[in-house]
Amino acid sequence: MSVASVETPVREKPTVIDRVVDAAGHGAHVSHEVPMVKSLAKDAIEDGVYAARRAVKSAQRGLERLEDIKDESVHYVKRQPLRAIAMAAGIGLMVGVAAGWICGRRRTP
Repeated sequence: MSVASVETPVREKPTVIDRVVDAAGHGAHVSHEVPMVKSLAKDAIEDGVYAARRAVKSAQRGLERLEDIKDESVHYVKRQPLRAIAMAAGIGLMVGVAAGWICGRRRTP
C-alpha cells in the first residue's frame, strides 16, 4: 500500500482578492465584538457609579453619627460639667501614663 500525497500549491504573495476577503472577515469579526466591548464598558462604569454612591451614602451616615455624638456630648457637658471635667482629666492621665510607659520601654536596651 502506498500513501498518496496531495500537494497544495503554496502562494508566496497573497492576491488583492485574498486581502479583500481577509479584510472583510476581520471587519465582520470586529463588528461582532464592538457591542460586547461596549456592554462590558457600560457594566464597568455602572458598577463604579454604584460603588461611589454607596461610599458617599456611607460617609454621609458616618458624618451624621459623628454630629449626633457631638451634640450628645455637648448636652452631657452642659448637664454635668464637673463629671465631664473629671472624666476628661482621668482619660488624659491614662493616656499620659500609657505614653510614658511605652516611651520608657523603648529607651531601655
